Amino acid sequence: MRAMKATQVLLIGIAALTLAGLPALAGGDGAPAGPIGLPQAAAIAEAHAGGEALRAVRSYREGRLVYQVRVKRVGSIVWVVVDSRDGRVVGAGGTPARQG
Repeated sequence: MRAMKATQVLLIGIAALTLAGLPALAGGDGAPAGPIGLPQAAAIAEAHAGGEALRAVRSYREGRLVYQVRVKRVGSIVWVVVDSRDGRVVGAGGTPARQG
């Protein structure tokens, strides 16, 4: 429970810094980050899927930078694809969560 609170505080802090106009913390591979940063994409995906973001990665889809966010919901895990330019959800899909 404590680790979950710490993670939430960290995500809120990163989102606040990103919204304050600091550079997006989107990774160190040299690819340009769009106007939507990784923390913002995770928040958009969580709101879209109604769950908690587990993992987010940058990739390219049809020549544009997108964020693929893995979100855990009750009974399933879904991937939500968020366009980096404007934060639109451009794809989603999922599978039942494994129990164990």
